[in-house]
Amino acid sequence: MGVEGKACFTNATCNQGLTCASNVCVAFGIGTGGAGTGGAAGKTGGAPAGGGGNQMQGGSSGTTGGAQATGGAQATGGMATGTGGAPGNSGGNPGMGGTGTGGATGAGGGGGTTSCFAPMTLDSPNAGDKVTAAVCFGQKYTDSFTCAWDGSQVPDVTLCSIGVNVAYVVVWGDVNGVTLGTVYDSQDVNLTTPFGYIVKDTSGVFQVQWANGDYGECQVLGNQIQLCVTPVATTIP
Repeated sequence: MGVEGKACFTNATCNQGLTCASNVCVAFGIGTGGAGTGGAAGKTGGAPAGGGGNQMQGGSSGTTGGAQATGGAQATGGMATGTGGAPGNSGGNPGMGGTGTGGATGAGGGGGTTSCFAPMTLDSPNAGDKVTAAVCFGQKYTDSFTCAWDGSQVPDVTLCSIGVNVAYVVVWGDVNGVTLGTVYDSQDVNLTTPFGYIVKDTSGVFQVQWANGDYGECQVLGNQIQLCVTPVATTIP
């Protein structure tokens, strides 16, 4: 098997210098370099959690054809991997490689999983948006905060404390007609590094974004508030 005049190997090949023709190994004396097949299409992208998914790359290019034969005419297409031609009197041309086609564009990745905190009852349901929003912001943390609005300052602020110690400060301002609260840690006495933002949208939902990219929405349900947080970067107006 695999020698001249005998049956080909099971993968339709023969010993070097021979060609499998009609399942018989023969010596033609010309090169039979194979042509490469087209590359496979790229996989579809898309990954859960955080950010968008990356576009997958296109399929790989086709494999290069068979080795240069030393005799006979130019090699024609055969299997995906070309088989070198047998020696001849003059050099043959190399087999031509196939060209792969590009893969499909990957789909965008999804965001993180949204988690909601247990509803919290407000001590003062009529305290106003600037207090409710500040309390809502603190619901992400394990501590329980007491918040109070101070309209005597310009700009006005809401101070949120644990006992007698101020934990964070919300400084209020107007951006394009929208009331925006910028949250600072109480240790940031010069108010230089915000670690969160609060805004109330037209539907009455408080939107919250932290500096690390987490995004939250806080709904007011009667005298209760509930904060839901999604770990993705979302721009607040």
